[in-house]
Amino acid sequence: MSITCDIDIDSGRTGTRQVRARETSDVIQWFLDYYWIRHPISERAIAGYRADLIALDHWLMTTRNTSLQAAGSQDLRAFLDSHYRTDGRSLCQIPSVSCIKRFFFYLVEVGLRTDDPTERVYVRMPRREKYELTVIQGDRA
Repeated sequence: MSITCDIDIDSGRTGTRQVRARETSDVIQWFLDYYWIRHPISERAIAGYRADLIALDHWLMTTRNTSLQAAGSQDLRAFLDSHYRTDGRSLCQIPSVSCIKRFFFYLVEVGLRTDDPTERVYVRMPRREKYELTVIQGDRA
C-alpha cells in the first residue's frame, strides 16, 4: 500500500495527520472485524470498543504526539491513569482495559507489532462500598 502526502503550501506542512488517521481507523476496523468473527459480540459492544480505541488514539495524538500503533506502555499507563480517576464520571464512561489489551494482542498476533505494551499494564479500580444484605422480617397479617 502506498501512502501519498499533500503539502500545504501556506504552512509548509505535509498532510501526514490525515493519512495517519485513515490508517489508524483501518487498523481499528480490522481489529473489530477480526474480534467479532472470533468472539461474536453485540453491535453495542463493537461500538463501545470502537469508541474506546478512537478516544485512546485521539488522546495519544493530542497529549503524547504518538500514534495508537506506536504507543508504549508508559503512554497507555498515562492514558488509563487520566481516565480512571472517577471525577464524577460513571463507570460506563471509563474505557475498557480489556479492549485495549485485546487490540494490542491483535497487533502482535498479525505482525503489526513485535511487543505488547499492555503485557504488564493493570488498573486498580476504586473500591466500591460493600453493602450488607439484611433480611427484614415483618408481621404477616
